[in-house]
Amino acid sequence: MQTSEVSQPLTVIYTYDDAGRLVSVDYGDGMRITYTYDTAGNMLRRKVAGGVVRVYLPVILKNYVP
Repeated sequence: MQTSEVSQPLTVIYTYDDAGRLVSVDYGDGMRITYTYDTAGNMLRRKVAGGVVRVYLPVILKNYVP
């Protein structure tokens, strides 16, 4: 088990767009994560401050019924 000690509480700010989708997370230590979506609301990209980018490709299945 790993533990870490935090000397001060960390502030986290979540920002949402008008459709209720998470568009950014800002941490009190300066780190920021941003999210982008396509017009159907599927997440396309997650970018972490410092250059790490994850790209998501929505899968479209013919005749898919959840």
